[in-house]
Amino acid sequence: MDAELSPGDHFAEFFESAKSTGQSCKPVTQISHHCFTLMHGAHNMQFREPGMRYFFDRIFSKMSTTLTVYQNTCTQLIKSVIEGYNACVFAYGTTGSGKTYTMTGLPETPGIDFLIIQDLFNLIQEQKSEKVISLKMSYVEIYNEVIRDLLLPNCKDTFLDLRDDPDKGIILAGVTEFTVQDPKDVINLLN
Repeated sequence: MDAELSPGDHFAEFFESAKSTGQSCKPVTQISHHCFTLMHGAHNMQFREPGMRYFFDRIFSKMSTTLTVYQNTCTQLIKSVIEGYNACVFAYGTTGSGKTYTMTGLPETPGIDFLIIQDLFNLIQEQKSEKVISLKMSYVEIYNEVIRDLLLPNCKDTFLDLRDDPDKGIILAGVTEFTVQDPKDVINLLN
């Protein structure tokens, strides 16, 4: 078992949710690589067992580095992008849980965004004699079920819709796409 949580780690959003419904919760007491069990107070009819199980692709502790998270979740996407597939890295969590830090990082500890950009352009350089690669970039935020285009100056005023395109499949209608040539183009857009 290589799960990176230990008994006693707390998940504030689950505890707050449980408190709001009048339940008492204890710390996580059972952990595996893909599942943790949140132990509720007394056994009752609402929960047929004393704990609720939550399943994830991977579980990381608060002590995990961004590089560890990146290596275990995103590196396999890079080759697929080069092969022509779309990819999306989705950070989800409560306010203050570290989504922005994990994605953007700091100069001394780069975030997932930078690590993806770095690896993507390294792979493009390796394959430039074999194929022509055109790379377009969009950057959006989903907050309270509203999708905003973060590459527009007045992004607070943008509201994008998901649409079903007969040729492309599901798309974000009206999203800004910029063609980028190197990591500096991407960093400039993100800033």
